[in-house]
Amino acid sequence: MSEPQQPSRGRIGWAWTVGHPFGVRVRVHATFLLLVAWIVASAALGGESIAATIAALVMVATLFTIVVLHELGHALAARRYGIVTRDITLLPIGGVASMERLPEDPRQELVVAFAGPAVNVVLALVFGALALALGLPLSAGPLAPGAAPLGQGMVVQLFWVNVSLAVFNLLPAFPMDGGRVLRALLSLRLGRARATEIAARLGQAMAMALGFVGLFASPVLVFVALFVWAGAQGENEAVHVRELLRGLRVRDVMVESVASVRTDATAGEIAGAIVHGLQDHFPVVDGQGALVGTLGIVELVTAIATRGPEVPVAEIMKPARTATPADALDETLQRMQSEDARAIVVVDRGSVRGLLTLEHLGEFVALEEAMRQRLQQRRALARAA
Repeated sequence: MSEPQQPSRGRIGWAWTVGHPFGVRVRVHATFLLLVAWIVASAALGGESIAATIAALVMVATLFTIVVLHELGHALAARRYGIVTRDITLLPIGGVASMERLPEDPRQELVVAFAGPAVNVVLALVFGALALALGLPLSAGPLAPGAAPLGQGMVVQLFWVNVSLAVFNLLPAFPMDGGRVLRALLSLRLGRARATEIAARLGQAMAMALGFVGLFASPVLVFVALFVWAGAQGENEAVHVRELLRGLRVRDVMVESVASVRTDATAGEIAGAIVHGLQDHFPVVDGQGALVGTLGIVELVTAIATRGPEVPVAEIMKPARTATPADALDETLQRMQSEDARAIVVVDRGSVRGLLTLEHLGEFVALEEAMRQRLQQRRALARAA
């Protein structure tokens, strides 16, 4: 299957780069090797011939090549609207295209969402035409990956693989491409938040159905159901957070009382400041007070464990990511997620004015949500009275 495009929230680890088609990095996750090992082991235990095992491996490699082409369809369509795709990662369940953001314009989202399945439709037409030219019947239907021999039989199977991928990804529920198509169409009338909620609920309903069938048919369907449920819930929560933050500025949420540390301070000294304070991310300044980097608790703990408490801050700090007090809060959060930044320094006219962290933003969102729920309760009681 092919996992739909999603905004990047940090690169997936344990993966290796295998190419850069159209300037997009393609990576293979370590767990993909488990799939290869499972195929070989299953063939060996089942008494399959070496030729049948090779055919199964070739089919899997071809399938994931098709998945890459599917994700490249999304990536190239998104590039048309100035959206960068950082990478495509191949997992046993399919491909993940990590984009810096998703288009919020419903018409743009329609194009990007349709682009992936459109690739499968084109490939299905190509393999279908080739099968007919070779005199092969298409009515045989899809086969198991190891069932088709290398050669002409593989052409028919690849036709059905692309048909299946196109149909599956166009199911009208998150997180499939069809869910994004549905959300884009509903957004034209209902707004993005309400449209996302409807598509996410459909996605979770589909996940429950898949999980129920999987209990009696195949454990793989249960795994797919968990993926669909989590993807639908995650997308709904992400849009809900963006709606809460829309219209706010960085200055509305940033922590204003922020202590900076100098480059010549040691990790041990900063550890003491964390123990006796509330701050766990620090802007790093040079001798003239100019911002040169940031230091967080993760870098600090790693440095002390591997190099000791005497290591200077200048050697373990990370490059500073900055925002201004007037920057839009929802766009700043999106940038932090895209750049995998847990903290961002707020600067104004060259001076540090505050700090914005994902932890603090999470606390703010929780408080805002609690206040909104309380307001809704009061309104409901007033209407009932």
